Amino acid sequence: MCIFSPDGPSRLVSISLFRSSGFALDCIGNLWMTNGVDHHHPYGNSVWYRICTPINPGTTPVEQATVKLALFKSDIL
Repeated sequence: MCIFSPDGPSRLVSISLFRSSGFALDCIGNLWMTNGVDHHHPYGNSVWYRICTPINPGTTPVEQATVKLALFKSDIL
């Protein structure tokens, strides 16, 4: 389920990109998504969707969250 929010997140803690989609975690633990991200449009199409998951219908404060990082080497750039 996605909730449309024209204002989007106010403060981001973490950002991840996959092709032309951007995903972001805000300071209160909400997951956000936008499309149309490229080097000319770093903020995408300016339409943000808050992602709701059935696993975690509420939000977890960032201070209590465990974040796993993965680095991938790309031969494209």
